[in-house]
Amino acid sequence: MKIGMILDAPFPIDPRVSNEASALISAGHEVYLFCLSYSKKFIKKEVIDSINIRRYYCSKLTYKFSALAYTFPYYKINMSSKINNFLNSNGIDKIHIHDIQIASSVFKANLKSLPVTLDLHENRPEIMKFYKHVNSLLGKLLISPKKWKIAEEKFSKAANNIIVVTNAAKTELCNRIGLNKNKITVFPNTVRKSFYTDFDLDNNIVEKYRDNFVLLYLGNTSKRRGISTVINSLKVLKTKIPEIKFIVVG
Repeated sequence: MKIGMILDAPFPIDPRVSNEASALISAGHEVYLFCLSYSKKFIKKEVIDSINIRRYYCSKLTYKFSALAYTFPYYKINMSSKINNFLNSNGIDKIHIHDIQIASSVFKANLKSLPVTLDLHENRPEIMKFYKHVNSLLGKLLISPKKWKIAEEKFSKAANNIIVVTNAAKTELCNRIGLNKNKITVFPNTVRKSFYTDFDLDNNIVEKYRDNFVLLYLGNTSKRRGISTVINSLKVLKTKIPEIKFIVVG
């Protein structure tokens, strides 16, 4: 089966996308990935780790309109034409949408009513409440987390299958929308085994922190991630572990 993944971001960037694509390829499917390029010079077609990459140009200004995806129709209309081209030119059999912001564009582009899997990477309507741009004066006027929640419920009902990150997310979605639990699959954001086994060791880093007790954080450094709590705790931890260092790789 040809599965068309839809990602409104450049690739490679998101390990969740790679992990899911790898799982589908291992199960015998072909994966075609719709993704974006913010630069006008880009490779339109290539294969990365057996994933058939198909890039489409998107200006950074247009991408910023994704924050208004459920306020104004511009982003939906702009993306849907690109997605329709992707679906038709690659003979896609089934669609896999990565996250809610591009869902409206995909359903508009899905003129052949192909089966759709909606992959909710996170509880976007809730975490949006912590976004800096959403809490700005202009953001409060233009961006409505409530409308995003309505859209999430609408497209969750319309999708044939849903993927979430945790069992708690599955339970919350079932209770809130009244979905059949068999419609929802849990695919956690865990790293592949190769992350621990197949890596290049940088001895300079090893030597630099050889005498330290290292507390390491990998990932998004947004305020909602709670890094400030760790930073504030270092004053206390340092009294018991003088050699402690908190390393952040964002």
